[in-house]
Amino acid sequence: MTYGLYIPEMNQRKVKKSKAVSLGDRVVLDQERCILCSRCVRFTSEVTKTNELGIFNRGDRSVLSTFEDRPLNNNYSLNTVDICPVGALTSKDFRFKQRVWFLKDFDTVCNGCSTGCNVTVSYNANGVFRVRPKVNKEVNGFWMCDEGRDVYKHSNQEYRLDQVVEKRADLGGAIVKGKPVAAALQEITRDIKKFGADRVAVVVTAQYTSEEYEAFFEVFAKKLKVSKFYYWKNNEETFETFDGILLRGDKNPNTAGLIKAFQKYGITPGTFQDYEKAAGQMQSA
Repeated sequence: MTYGLYIPEMNQRKVKKSKAVSLGDRVVLDQERCILCSRCVRFTSEVTKTNELGIFNRGDRSVLSTFEDRPLNNNYSLNTVDICPVGALTSKDFRFKQRVWFLKDFDTVCNGCSTGCNVTVSYNANGVFRVRPKVNKEVNGFWMCDEGRDVYKHSNQEYRLDQVVEKRADLGGAIVKGKPVAAALQEITRDIKKFGADRVAVVVTAQYTSEEYEAFFEVFAKKLKVSKFYYWKNNEETFETFDGILLRGDKNPNTAGLIKAFQKYGITPGTFQDYEKAAGQMQSA
């Protein structure tokens, strides 16, 4: 028993099943762990209604798998990893990156779109490693989309933008980096006062918190008297779309907060197309 060299007491030979079976772009199955509970099968049948998964063969030869030419690639596939009771289904993105007992969790809200799914983020000193849904029956229920699982990636230090990026007209449109944020704000304030607020246009997106909008408009609209604001929708064509479960075309976490800020400060923003038209007229003049 110490070395595992004992003679099995069972009459039947052991059935060995496959490890690391790819079910799709995001999910890996260890068949030897699977207890055939069919939770994942019912998820694809009842929630996403895409029906990629099934239990095939009979008796002790039964295995979980996908139907031919139908990989598990729906936009909610990683929820099957969450509901697997034995860890047979694993995420390709998170698999073997960290031991979970080395991670800490905190609860937050997904900023991938305007649905606002409640999520739990797992992290340690090396960065953020995964995002999972947190139950909120009023918003996202038990689920979240696969796109939302990727929002953590740009938050890690190596991807964070910690310097100002300028497109310099005096350098032929060249992109210049390296200026500290505080220095850029001082330069912007100085230029607005120098050239006049009526010659300044500000483009705003719905990517930020209500507190940040409050501080932003307090400075630009109230203190510096800027009046030309433009609202950029980052995907105008699909902005109003909805997949019927959670994922929305509005890829901004705080559209409602930005609209309320516009209303509070009496701002009627132009569209990004209005901005492009005005910028073109200024350049031609």
